[in-house]
Amino acid sequence: MSGTAITTDFNELFGINFIDDFSLKSMMKVLRDKDSGICRVGASPSATVACMISVLPPPGSTMPACHWLTATPNPCCSVFKPFIFCSDVQIGSGTISPTYGADDPAKTKPRFQRKVDRAHPLYAAHSKIKPIPGTDVDQSTLDTLLRMETQCIDDMEIFLKEYTPKSDEELRELFKDVVDSEMKLYNLI
Repeated sequence: MSGTAITTDFNELFGINFIDDFSLKSMMKVLRDKDSGICRVGASPSATVACMISVLPPPGSTMPACHWLTATPNPCCSVFKPFIFCSDVQIGSGTISPTYGADDPAKTKPRFQRKVDRAHPLYAAHSKIKPIPGTDVDQSTLDTLLRMETQCIDDMEIFLKEYTPKSDEELRELFKDVVDSEMKLYNLI
């Protein structure tokens, strides 16, 4: 199969011109596509548990790479959040799974004799919308989440176009702030 045929198939499948119009939002659309099998939810033995997209700057650019993470299952019902590596970055506690110290079933012998809840706070809050199987997610809730994501993408595009290394101060709590905002939305449900 030629490269043109593959591109044409993708164009038809996703409705995106991969040669001229492929963007961050295009990749999000691809990762959320259930019909193609890329986004696997529900009874799938290999359900999509999280997604990440890395937007890499061209060589020689001073702009940092921006990584977009869901940190939650089912990208169809998840918000992609920006993360940029910088000094003293603070990810917050929203995406850190609980620890159980010496009482952790992975550390006690015999191992794994009891279950513990390892869901991080964002995962627990996200579960309120029933992302698995994802068929019962309230459309107005999903629309609100996607509006938040779109606003974040638009804000980041402006920020990155105007980026200078002095801007790193604003990046330190970026991911944490977006996670906190997302959790506040779930807590309204």
